[in-house]
Amino acid sequence: MHSHAPAAEKPDLTRSQDDEPAPSTETPETEVAPATENDGGIPLLRTFDPLKDEHRVPDTHSKIRRLASRSRPATWVFCGDGPADAVFPDHFAAELRDTLRRPLDVVVNAMVPGGRIESLVNNLDWQIVRFHPDVVHVLIGPINSADGPEGRGRFVEHLDTLIGRLESLGAMVILHTPPVPDREEFAASTENAHFVDLPAYIEQVRGLSAEREIPLVDHFATGPTDNHDMMQRLRETLGI
Repeated sequence: MHSHAPAAEKPDLTRSQDDEPAPSTETPETEVAPATENDGGIPLLRTFDPLKDEHRVPDTHSKIRRLASRSRPATWVFCGDGPADAVFPDHFAAELRDTLRRPLDVVVNAMVPGGRIESLVNNLDWQIVRFHPDVVHVLIGPINSADGPEGRGRFVEHLDTLIGRLESLGAMVILHTPPVPDREEFAASTENAHFVDLPAYIEQVRGLSAEREIPLVDHFATGPTDNHDMMQRLRETLGI
């Protein structure tokens, strides 16, 4: 009868290899904050980042070009000052479908006649955020210059706040200056005195666009224009 030496105790390797989860190689998801209400009782929507990877690209022009080249459908929101029968967003939607072959993209016309930037900031959740936009077109209307020189500081502060809040939600922002109005009609307008300071406000928009490095479609710089010209200028600015 042979005697056997007791087997050497083997180290428990399974505890560190199997019982403990392997470190994840995936990028952790950003925690989504629950919906809450602000002081006015308006529900605030969950923060939303439509292009998480795009934040690694510092240039907004590049982000938008990449967005337009991807198969994933996108949502584009137009907001700011625009006539009730504005067709520019419709032209853009047609361009997406017919030229860029993006039939599943959604274009939302949230423009308001005589809409001020301050109003957009105050009603951001209902007017823009609820659509979960990938890209927001902000159309600056002449009405914003109605406060004259003393209102310039407030205007640029509101515009900067609007851009910051949209970007914090993951949306990309495109600014538009207003087209040059018909000179005769503009001169005959009873409100002409309110818009004398418009060029100075336009310069503020240009300055903020350069400072924040976001696209500016400068309709004001090119003279009278129609919707076809505006669409062409938009595509040239974005390179799409």
